[in-house]
Amino acid sequence: MPALCRLILVSILLLLQPVAAYSITSTEKMLFSPKRITGDANDMSLRSIIQLPDGRMAFITSNHLHIYNNASTKSYPLDDSRSSLLGGYNGYHHPYISSDSLLWIKNQGRLHCFDPKCDRLSDPDSVLGKRDIDDLFVDDSGCVMMRKGNTLYYSGSHVTLPQDEGELHDAASLKDKIYLFFEHGGIRVFDRKTGKNINSRPPSDINIRHNTSLVKITDGSIYQLRNGYKGGCLLHYDPITLDCDTILNTPYALNTLMQSINGSLYTSCAKGIWTYTPCNDSLNYNKDIRTSTGEMLATEISTVYEDADGGIWLGMYNRGIFYHHPSSHEFICIDCSMIPHSTASFMESREGMMFLRCLNSSYHIDTGNKTLHLFNGNRLHNTDITESGNGNSFRNSRNEVYFLSGNEIDIFVPRHISTHKTARTIPIHLQSITVKGQITDGNDLTFEHNQNLINIKLSILDYAGCDTIYLRHTLTGPDSDCSTTIIAPGQKRETDFTYANLRPGKYTLATEVSTAKDVSSTAGSKRISFSIKPPWWTTPWAYCTYALLLTLAITAALHIQTRVLKTRLERQHREEMLLAKIRMLIDQVKDKGNDTTEESTRAIPTESMDAADRDFVAKAVEAVERNIANPSYSVSQLSSDMCMERTGLYKRLVTLLDKSPSLFIREIRLSRAAQLLQEERNPTIADIAEQVGFNSASYFSKCFQEKFGCRPSEFSQKQN
Repeated sequence: MPALCRLILVSILLLLQPVAAYSITSTEKMLFSPKRITGDANDMSLRSIIQLPDGRMAFITSNHLHIYNNASTKSYPLDDSRSSLLGGYNGYHHPYISSDSLLWIKNQGRLHCFDPKCDRLSDPDSVLGKRDIDDLFVDDSGCVMMRKGNTLYYSGSHVTLPQDEGELHDAASLKDKIYLFFEHGGIRVFDRKTGKNINSRPPSDINIRHNTSLVKITDGSIYQLRNGYKGGCLLHYDPITLDCDTILNTPYALNTLMQSINGSLYTSCAKGIWTYTPCNDSLNYNKDIRTSTGEMLATEISTVYEDADGGIWLGMYNRGIFYHHPSSHEFICIDCSMIPHSTASFMESREGMMFLRCLNSSYHIDTGNKTLHLFNGNRLHNTDITESGNGNSFRNSRNEVYFLSGNEIDIFVPRHISTHKTARTIPIHLQSITVKGQITDGNDLTFEHNQNLINIKLSILDYAGCDTIYLRHTLTGPDSDCSTTIIAPGQKRETDFTYANLRPGKYTLATEVSTAKDVSSTAGSKRISFSIKPPWWTTPWAYCTYALLLTLAITAALHIQTRVLKTRLERQHREEMLLAKIRMLIDQVKDKGNDTTEESTRAIPTESMDAADRDFVAKAVEAVERNIANPSYSVSQLSSDMCMERTGLYKRLVTLLDKSPSLFIREIRLSRAAQLLQEERNPTIADIAEQVGFNSASYFSKCFQEKFGCRPSEFSQKQN
């Protein structure tokens, strides 16, 4: 019978152990570990922390939004280009999660919107329907409330705000009531359906705490954090009567108000963190934060947040991010009031025994019985000690952390979460799907037959990281070769696997995560569906298509060969004609004439043309000669003078002369220049270039040499 009683007692204690683990609320009994998040989040001042609906964590710093998936971090700048004006809010970073999973961030007159589904910052104006609003709130149900002027809009209804109680600082809802908190301390309660004011609390401390406000509302209580020039305070209101009790009043500002799963309230501030437990009306203050490295940090805590798994996140002003899970360590307290410890230090023997050295005495720390014993009154030899600590904290070889504080020794013993809390939910986040090197996303995807090399990257959103995580991937579909695999990444919270040479058909990939090796108890799951199209050549009508395409290919090849030969002969003929025309132009330039238009016309071979074509060419030459000294005379102006479109002029000149309009104008200018070089004595190249419409003498010389085979100066000397 005694053995049976002991068995029952032990069973009861084991059942109560998870509850006991989660009943610890004081930060004195918490051990925080630094989170080395990639990016620059650890090196910046943290302003706010919030968890996205898909399980990822959002860290908000002064200028960036950092999205963390437990494996990597994506950073997004919070600049004005991706925000809208919010004239009614002058406070600092205040995040909300709406019912459509959007993340809203208010900060000093600007509003930002992040869409977790597509991982991008969206334009708030486009999401809200181009509304020019003054402020925005989101209640606990995810309902978006927008203030414009003295009207608050929500869910197709609205309420009219009073104008004598200052700015609206906060809005929250409880069942069928909306609670509005104003700048001067007043509270108004409205019926959600009718919009009528059903209760109110008059303004208080009008000029004392009117800077900022944070509200947490539950079924039985309303908690409000307020700040002003005289410091901060934490208030409690009765939701029916609106009677107020002051829980905390400080001469300094309070940063964050967070309500934990077990009902405790955490308030961060410049001097540490406050913890209020409503069930026993206890208030605890901790200036120093204990870390897993054996440090005591005394720094400003900008923000505090509890995730869905019960983990506590601390955002430091200058020390980055720290994390605590209530079941990651077992807390042991040992009384040591009977010894002086002003000069005490921790020591560890080679056998792993822990001692407290004080003056000339050594005390054995018995963690099993939670007692402290004098070690036979003898000193420990140096040969028996492997490590020693000189301060009030120590971390031994078993990763246990010892703290000496006041009249007690606090010990944090690591333990596996799965042993103490079996009903954990571990979300799985799809980072990316890569198909043949190209990243895509989404579900129910359809790929082509050649897109059968699929890489899937997942991250396990288990931030505590105390357990070995096992993953089971089950792929159902035509490929029976890829049925089930079990992967144990250990402490790694990211998995990357590839399926190659998948046959056409519909596939469903089910990923399950568990802390048991046989994946007997599933803590989280993720399903991804995709299809691979069959190749078209496997259909019966494909072979008929092959024959048709072969016939068309042979015909096309013969046609192309004929066109290539014809094109080659035509090109050869055009080249011969061009050489003949160039020789003719050189000969004509040598003959002097009086009529410049006639001279330029003779520079263009028209013997083989009919009368209409010769008249067209002569008219074109005349138009260029009239404007030959105008360097800005262009193809467009020539087209206008010829009363033709630019395209038609181009086609006709190319057909008749095998010259583009720009080349035609340039040759007329060069022919005229050759004539001037013959007629004038000691001409200067710059003058000649200017007379025929060239802005640059060097460019004129280059073009002249290309046409006549010599420089203008050499041409003038030969002629004279």
